Amino acid sequence: MKVNLSWLQSFIEEGNLPASSAVAEALTLSSFEVESVETKGGETVFDIAILPNRSHDCLSHRGVAGEIALLFGLKRKTLMLSESFSHSKILKITLDKGCYRYSGAVLTHIAVSPSPKWLVERLESIGQKSINNIVDAANYVMFSLGQPLHAFDMDKLSSKGEVEINVSTSIKEELFTALDGKEYTLPEGALVLRDGAKKLIGIAGVKGGKAAEIDSTTRHIILEAANFDSVSVRKTSHALNLRTDASIRFENGISPELTMYAIGEVIELIKEIAGADTQIEGVVDVYPSPASPYRVGISQREVEAILGTPFSEDLLEEVLTRLSFSYKKVSPRKTIIALVKECLDAPYKYGASVLRSAPQAFDCSSLVAYVYAHAGVPVPRISIDQYVFGTAISQKELEPGDVVYSNTGITTRGIHTVSQEFLPGTQVSEGVDHCGIYVGEGKVIHATEKEGKVVEEKLSESSGFKKIVGFRRLLSNESNRFIVIVPFERLDIRIPEDLVEEIGRVYGYEKIASSLPRHSGAVLPNKHLYYLQKIRSILFTVGYSEVYTYSFQPRGDVELANPQAQDKKFLRKSLYESVTQALGFNLRYADLLGLSEIRLFEIGTVFSKKEEHLSFCVGAAPYSSTSKVLDELLSLISKNLGTDIALFGKKIGGVWEGDIGRFIDSLPEPTDSITFMSLSNGSRFAPVSAYPFVLRDIAIFVPKGTPENEVLTFIEREAGNLLVKTRLFDVFTKKMPDGDRTSFAWRLVFQSHDKTLSDDIVNQIMNRITQAINSTAGWQVR
Repeated sequence: MKVNLSWLQSFIEEGNLPASSAVAEALTLSSFEVESVETKGGETVFDIAILPNRSHDCLSHRGVAGEIALLFGLKRKTLMLSESFSHSKILKITLDKGCYRYSGAVLTHIAVSPSPKWLVERLESIGQKSINNIVDAANYVMFSLGQPLHAFDMDKLSSKGEVEINVSTSIKEELFTALDGKEYTLPEGALVLRDGAKKLIGIAGVKGGKAAEIDSTTRHIILEAANFDSVSVRKTSHALNLRTDASIRFENGISPELTMYAIGEVIELIKEIAGADTQIEGVVDVYPSPASPYRVGISQREVEAILGTPFSEDLLEEVLTRLSFSYKKVSPRKTIIALVKECLDAPYKYGASVLRSAPQAFDCSSLVAYVYAHAGVPVPRISIDQYVFGTAISQKELEPGDVVYSNTGITTRGIHTVSQEFLPGTQVSEGVDHCGIYVGEGKVIHATEKEGKVVEEKLSESSGFKKIVGFRRLLSNESNRFIVIVPFERLDIRIPEDLVEEIGRVYGYEKIASSLPRHSGAVLPNKHLYYLQKIRSILFTVGYSEVYTYSFQPRGDVELANPQAQDKKFLRKSLYESVTQALGFNLRYADLLGLSEIRLFEIGTVFSKKEEHLSFCVGAAPYSSTSKVLDELLSLISKNLGTDIALFGKKIGGVWEGDIGRFIDSLPEPTDSITFMSLSNGSRFAPVSAYPFVLRDIAIFVPKGTPENEVLTFIEREAGNLLVKTRLFDVFTKKMPDGDRTSFAWRLVFQSHDKTLSDDIVNQIMNRITQAINSTAGWQVR
């Protein structure tokens, strides 16, 4: 994303931004990589690679300004809602699924004209073409705040005294003409915008339609700032191969809280640049399910454990203040007891959302989740998941704040006997469908459908707890917790680990000293990883190298909907072709590698129409001795692991391939730890030359008893730096008239890192070697 330095400055409340070089360095080290800095029309422009996890708030000048303010101790201006607007009397908004909020405004008597110079220059500095003042205003606010906007010509929409915009879905092969005049065939179920006559006026979150285009005749407009489902927008954008600045932002998800801020900003800008007669008829804001601010709780001990460094409470508060995060420090158990009592008499609502229904309404498990969230303790939403999540305690151990779980026996909605989301598949044979918070003196507070509200009752007398399944402690420790209210735009912070990552980033990872993790005792390894490592170790020991090849192949059973290349349209159905190709390729370089035989294996997932499984493929080349080599290898693996691996696969040409997943499933559970092979101290790495190598063979007679190394050292000295590899391939002793002689035959490999070697150059080297050998007493080139 391109951002303009003076534009960024407009979001800073006090003080000036540092020099562009300092900004670029700080952002790159702590936030995002600055790919380039350039001057355009007198403006400094950064090209910044915004990471996906921060696209929801930093694909905007305001977001990047916030990062810079954080890094340099500056203060970013607070985002303020504009003046309250009257409700529109002529605009009606109806929403289908896939739109979480739709804010619309009606502006009348506007004058469409070229944008003022400052607006044109700012947009052009970041690579945006100026269209007209209305479209430019919408684009400007999008790049400022990160909220896409769109403007419709109201007079081009169907109207009978009331203008309607409906967010719905497309029908199969519905045609749509976009603003650029191109016609698109929409996939079924894409989110679209229609007017009251069901006419298509836009693809939601992707592109506006020609039917309601702003042009020089436009006098009355409808402004849109909506929040569309990110998955739906991405699917539609991908299906149409149509990515826009708006779709990129929606794909990554943005907060629905932004819409009214953006509407206020764009209205103020249009009033300034679209003529003195501009009037605001009214605003419509449809927000079916507003969410409460998200809360994340952490303790000082959790921060220390996750970051692996001492971290005091004072330091934690200092960093949270730098982040401009609102927080409070609480005693969790006291907070739980006090808050649950405040919820008494709140209406019962089955399926109540912790974020959207509370504290106005609860069901039993949302009451528990709500009060624990406000105490900084995240717990699962569903009662049976809470039961599995918590630590079992006896009734005698109950303390205020602990939770009681029961089976009411009321089967209208079913009673869960298996964990739903926390640990799916975990059985609770008694079944759990109700819970309440123990508050002391034998009393429990719970949300009950029978009473229709949150009540406090004696545990022994409550009809909801006739059959108690168990008692659970959901607090892992009693230490103080910091309840952090996450800013609405920070969708990346949802769990304690997210928050601690942000704390560590601001504190400075470079300040955290390296230390070995604590080992609390023996831990049995994952079975598949354990045996895969054992098999790898066996193969490495007998000279095999592991290869990793592409999963995408020209043939297969499973075809990709959007292949990266036409010759890679399928998922591989076996490893055979890839390993065979790798053997052939590497065999051409055997001499350069100093090998007489290439031995390779691969372990990877393969795909059929019905399933996918882990496959193991191994082979050697040249193939003259492959069958024997493979048989010996499979026998070695079988002997080491106690099961015949050959039963799980077959030979195909010069390789063997089998279902390694099934083979490992047949083996016993591991009882010891994994031993990983490490590189020896003598291992070294060197760059590979891009130029071809040249081969020469030389055989030399020397007096019997002459050491092999002495002869080889002589050859290497005379050959010089262009000799990169040698391999002894023949040795024999022969009786000669002047005494027994030994013949050594070497293959010599010559290669340059600078150029292609000619025969003349190599022949000169070989002549020099030959002359030097023949000049040595008792030595002779054969």
